[in-house]
Amino acid sequence: MTVKFFSQFIDAAMCREMSFGSAEKPADVTSLLAFLLEHFGEPMRQVLLSRDGSEIHEDAFILVNGQHLRVLNGLQTKLQDTDTVSLLQITEAG
Repeated sequence: MTVKFFSQFIDAAMCREMSFGSAEKPADVTSLLAFLLEHFGEPMRQVLLSRDGSEIHEDAFILVNGQHLRVLNGLQTKLQDTDTVSLLQITEAG
């Protein structure tokens, strides 16, 4: 499984991409996010979670194989070895 970071997630992760082998791959998106928060700490928390930490930040988009979690099974979406998870932050400019 591959995780690709875009926009401010690159700064938080200090890389553009990371890979997981079959044995170490998180089972679902919730487990993946818990790993990322533990591994990358406060910088990741700031771009991934709302201020109070109770939900995903409104500007954070999580895609599995190009599909938003809303059209999948949300945070409980199961992850496969061949999946690509993309983390990006959408901002509006005026």
